[in-house]
Amino acid sequence: LRRVPLRRWGVPSDFEGIAVYLAGDAGAYHTGDVFIIDGGYAIFENPAVKSLFEAVELLLETLPDQAPV
Repeated sequence: LRRVPLRRWGVPSDFEGIAVYLAGDAGAYHTGDVFIIDGGYAIFENPAVKSLFEAVELLLETLPDQAPV
């Protein structure tokens, strides 16, 4: 889970919105797209984004205990 920015595995309800959109009238004219629903996992393919995320994690570790961001 360290590589998933949301720090949790996806659950079925995480995919409901896109399924409703694609199956309904709102998505009727939507074609040729890829929807990535992975809690942010795919951003780690970009080294710059990964480095930035890791820097933010280090910064957050220095702050007093708070609710997760």
